[in-house]
Amino acid sequence: MKKQTRILALLLTLFLLAFTAACAASTGGSDDHDSGVTDHEHEDAADHEHEDGAEHAEDMPVPNNGALIEIVSPADGATFSSSDNIVVEIAVTNFALGEDGNHWHVAVDDATYGMITGVAYDTVLRGLEPGEHTISVVLANGKHQNLEGGDAITIEIK
Repeated sequence: MKKQTRILALLLTLFLLAFTAACAASTGGSDDHDSGVTDHEHEDAADHEHEDGAEHAEDMPVPNNGALIEIVSPADGATFSSSDNIVVEIAVTNFALGEDGNHWHVAVDDATYGMITGVAYDTVLRGLEPGEHTISVVLANGKHQNLEGGDAITIEIK
């Protein structure tokens, strides 16, 4: 049953990738990440603040009502080569990915890397520069509001 679920998730992800690519081609946008990942302008967290330092209300996390996200892999403290593709795999509790637009976001060093849509429980990070990096994940609802909580790990790129 898990294999069938993963196959369905892969097919849905491929469909979403094709759809996103078609939309990007017609609007001039781009999608330079893995399947199911939508480019999210790679804005730094500081870009979400007013001049007085206060965050926009829409950027404030909403209650998670028991929904949890956890990074399953890579392990905290893992080391990779700069040529490696880094697979970030998550586990979700009390949250239906893909339902009502539910999705998750992944960030590298507090800069948004992508938005993972559909029923995808992993994504690939590419092209990270050598050094230490913090990878964080957070759940988001169909209104693109991040839920409270999330998870983060630190990895090293050699």
